[in-house]
Amino acid sequence: MGAQLFFHTSAYTSDPNVALESLQATELDGYDLPEMVASNLASSQRAFDDTPEGDEYGLHDHYKAELERAKLIASEPIPTDFRGRLHLVRRLHADTGQGIGNILDVEGIAGNDGAGWSAAKPLAPVGVIAKFGSGKLLSSKAHEYAGIANEWLGRGECICFPLYANTDEDDPVEWCFVGNTVD
Repeated sequence: MGAQLFFHTSAYTSDPNVALESLQATELDGYDLPEMVASNLASSQRAFDDTPEGDEYGLHDHYKAELERAKLIASEPIPTDFRGRLHLVRRLHADTGQGIGNILDVEGIAGNDGAGWSAAKPLAPVGVIAKFGSGKLLSSKAHEYAGIANEWLGRGECICFPLYANTDEDDPVEWCFVGNTVD
């Protein structure tokens, strides 16, 4: 399986982190967290039950640890705050090797709060021009810009840049976040 492109737009604010969190909160609203927790526990139990003890690859011990983690998660109340819900979804996907597969994998804006490789990197104006050929990218063409970025973005990378209503406007109207999943 290869990396999959994702892109989202959000209302412009001077702080791209605020726009990112708004996108993530909207994405989280689509998750049935109690069902995800229950499904994770059931899946972990099946994997443990179906793996013989002492298997040559050590999967039984791995699935035992996964089951214990799933039981711990299931014993905790479902968070109601944004950060708690986001943390829960990330915990449920922590050992997949694939991440969540969407904007929820993005851990912040590069340069803020020590965010690293999984952070969205804001393109400087010179970078926007170099990558897209214009300093004012239009909201109406966000899908096109995502396709262009997909040609050079690597796995797990995400960028963000401002979008404008038209080329005559001085103030951006949206942020565009474009990224690739880890796998």
